[in-house]
Amino acid sequence: MEISAKDWGNLCTQDNLWLYAKELTNVCEKAVELQPDNPFFLYNLGLAYAIQDKVDVAIIKFQKALNLISEIQARDENSQKELDSAIYQIKKIIKELRSGKNPTTTTVLLWQGSDLAKKGEILKALDFYYKAQEIDPKLEISAEAWNIVCWNGSLYGYATDVIDACEQAVENAIDDGLFHDSRGLARALTGQTKEAIEDFRYFITWIDNNLETMDYEESSKFSSIKTIRERWINELQNGKNPFTDQEIKKLFSE
Repeated sequence: MEISAKDWGNLCTQDNLWLYAKELTNVCEKAVELQPDNPFFLYNLGLAYAIQDKVDVAIIKFQKALNLISEIQARDENSQKELDSAIYQIKKIIKELRSGKNPTTTTVLLWQGSDLAKKGEILKALDFYYKAQEIDPKLEISAEAWNIVCWNGSLYGYATDVIDACEQAVENAIDDGLFHDSRGLARALTGQTKEAIEDFRYFITWIDNNLETMDYEESSKFSSIKTIRERWINELQNGKNPFTDQEIKKLFSE
């Protein structure tokens, strides 16, 4: 069966490239070969080369993508606003690459760090995050990225090592109950019982305030999670440790 350009393109996505650029470069080339006038396939191919620090060829691909998008805009006035952000982004990347700065480097480190955290390699994941910050001191790591390290660190037995990551996640998104929940788990596992209870209570209130906006499946899931957190609070208040090996194991699938 012949594989279409769309099929190749669906493999050559930005999310996949951050982790597997080298392995997917030929896939991206196939997509462009079958649809050479597709600017988005060209952009992702340029990204694949940029991630591998093959700057010259990356710039060529980005420039071709930029030219094609400009041609589309010239033919279709209705697409101008829609494509303005893409043009801005590509011009910015080309400018940075030509100046000797590779804007993909820190993003790759964060994606790889997050992937390592999910696999339980917590200390290595933190090293990747800190390396990204070292390269770009102004880098803003998202609450979601910090939370991946925070939550998985607690599950894999590194609560003490990730408590700062948990604090960063909450600081970057103070109103999000999910990040309070993750920090609560890390706090509970490091003996900060009072503070953990405060985080779990915040999370429960957050669930109550958001249930009406959730669909049936999501609301059922969070209602169940709420019951679990209420049990944790009760046990912690009574001097018990709810975080048995079996309980932690269940959290991997939560």
